[in-house]
Amino acid sequence: MWKKVIAVVMMIGIMGGTDIRALASEESSVKELQTNERDSGISIMTLNTAKQNNKLLISSTHVATVYCYIAGSRDVTKTSISATLQKKVGSSWANVKTWTATTSTNKTSLRKTKNVVSGSSYRVKATFKAYKGKSCETKITYSTVKKG
Repeated sequence: MWKKVIAVVMMIGIMGGTDIRALASEESSVKELQTNERDSGISIMTLNTAKQNNKLLISSTHVATVYCYIAGSRDVTKTSISATLQKKVGSSWANVKTWTATTSTNKTSLRKTKNVVSGSSYRVKATFKAYKGKSCETKITYSTVKKG
């Protein structure tokens, strides 16, 4: 019985050993990217975008500061950000204010402020776009929820 089990294991190793190692290596690389993405606070998008950031800060005087940033690869010709401050109403989110910024370069940033209501919960929904020729990559992110 054990001879058959060992023979089967050896056959699998001989026939598919290389593929298994390649898959393990690929899986390891993906886990490393996911870990780096989680630890850095910056999301990895796709080939055209190097990084983007979406932050919401609320001061003790109830002023919300929205900060968003996108940096594309060198061959990106245009980038844009649409940032919407949202307020939690019941179990859903209502739009409070939307700002946009666009540049004909591979980097765009947006920094805006808005007075908010004390005790209410807020977040920012940001849409990032990176243009390369006629193609456009889009990613939507949400900031952490903050109390006014």
